[in-house]
Amino acid sequence: MKNPIARVRRLWVRLVQSKYLIPATAIMFVIVFAGSTFLLFRSAQSTGFLRHQIALLTGLVFIMFLFGLMIAAYQQRLSKKLRLVIGEQDQILASVLTNSVDAIIVFDNEERIQMWNRGAQLIFGFSPEEMLGQSFRVLIPPDINPEEEIKRLDSMVGKYGYVQNYVTHRMTKDGRRITVDISRTPYRNENGEYEGCTSVVKDVTEKLEFDQKMYNAEKLASIGLLASGVAHEINNPLSIVLGFTDLLKERFPEDSSEWQDLDKIESNAVQAKKIVEDLLGFSRTKQGVDKAANLAESVESLTGFIRQTRIVKKVELEAEMPGNLPLVNGDPREIQQVLLNLVNNAVAAMDGKEGLVRIHAEQVDEDWVELQVEDNGKGITADDKQRVFDPFFTTKEFGEGTGLGLSLCYGLVKKWGGSIEFTSLTAEESPDGSSGTTFTIRIPVYDAEFNPEAAS
Repeated sequence: MKNPIARVRRLWVRLVQSKYLIPATAIMFVIVFAGSTFLLFRSAQSTGFLRHQIALLTGLVFIMFLFGLMIAAYQQRLSKKLRLVIGEQDQILASVLTNSVDAIIVFDNEERIQMWNRGAQLIFGFSPEEMLGQSFRVLIPPDINPEEEIKRLDSMVGKYGYVQNYVTHRMTKDGRRITVDISRTPYRNENGEYEGCTSVVKDVTEKLEFDQKMYNAEKLASIGLLASGVAHEINNPLSIVLGFTDLLKERFPEDSSEWQDLDKIESNAVQAKKIVEDLLGFSRTKQGVDKAANLAESVESLTGFIRQTRIVKKVELEAEMPGNLPLVNGDPREIQQVLLNLVNNAVAAMDGKEGLVRIHAEQVDEDWVELQVEDNGKGITADDKQRVFDPFFTTKEFGEGTGLGLSLCYGLVKKWGGSIEFTSLTAEESPDGSSGTTFTIRIPVYDAEFNPEAAS
């Protein structure tokens, strides 16, 4: 059962807080005074004790006056206390809004920025002085139409009354493209007219990249199990096809249509066999490191081989390797295989034009060596970035690639206990119109006691 005293107290506080308390008290005073005066004069006329009645009336008026003063003083004291509480709450709210690690941005009805908190500065790099009064369009990447973006957001606000978990891309002050999660709510004036909106923006770039890495790792593990079972079953029939095709070609002259048809069969079978070999190599990739590699010697040997071939075509190849690099985990041939795949992809990104591929390495700390392969090719589009390490994914023409190169690179680097990441910009995404891709491989410094199972 509820406490009746507490209920009466709440009703009394609500009454005292009411803006109608003083007018109601004044009206009640007038009614009581007029009624009392009328009754007292009627009584005085009938009894003849006018002097006593006037004294009684004066006392009553004085008591009511004191009661009114007490009510007014109490209301003023309570209102002052409430103003202090509201002021403290406003200060707390302002501090929370200003110092939130999430970006809180207020726009007016023309999409101009009216508030830019500390979280927005941390995420985008712009100070409040740079952004207040500016349009939010400066944050939108060149490949996104600002008007369509506004129309889409306004449509969602009109349909649901708010926008929640809207994932899109924005640009930072230093030209980085980030993925953000936006929640947006409108605010209106006392007449219900739209005056602007408030947006809460979270940088989810690292979270999405981590989720994608986990997804890739699980998918690569599944593909590896599938590949080990399928590859052997395909390899044997392909060997028979190639053997008999070679025998049949000997029966026909090279300029005959039969020989040309057999040659097509053979070339496609060779391509299929290469895919099978890549699958077998992929399925055999496992966590663990058995050997140490001299990174500088491996790179020097590979670049010498590449320059003697037509792999780089019109592309200039540069290699910068410090002479004091420590030994790293990994097999030299596997390191060369990874680098060769990355160089081939870099050359393909030039589309037959002149360009530059640069290989360089450095020891970032006592435990890690970083190896980078940079190119100034056309870059990787935002849609393709999520699928770069997927098995069988390729942007090359049919027959030019198997789509397993980067998957193998990923598996081999993991085998050494390292990691492989990349950054890429297309000409449309870059502020100055330049483009290119950089793959960064982190390899542990050689440790004779390295435990593959513990690393995995």
